[in-house]
Amino acid sequence: MKPRILAIDDSARYLRILRGLFEDDFDVQSVRRPELAVDLAQASPPDLVILDAVMPRVDGFELCRRLKEAPGTTDVPILILTSQDQDCDGKALDAGACAALAKPFDPDSLIDLVERHLTSVFMPDAAS
Repeated sequence: MKPRILAIDDSARYLRILRGLFEDDFDVQSVRRPELAVDLAQASPPDLVILDAVMPRVDGFELCRRLKEAPGTTDVPILILTSQDQDCDGKALDAGACAALAKPFDPDSLIDLVERHLTSVFMPDAAS
């Protein structure tokens, strides 16, 4: 069974990009409405979440906090993608994310981050 990635972004374009990068090796589920993401993640917990920082109704940092507080998703690694100009690594880490990456992102950098954090989930000793 493939590891599951939940991609959350209000941009259909970025969701297509993420699906294209990961669908061969992962089961990729995507959602454009961040307010639905917590219920979706709890109903079928992913192995990793990739989410956009800037979305309507619920921003990525708040959504990250909600996922980290929700039963069933507390330990799920979360990567935040952002198009914001300022450095938001600290803000992402404060929200509970394991990393932040600026948009537009280098695909290889994102793939490396995903593989590193999924390795820490599936083989905790290998990530050290």
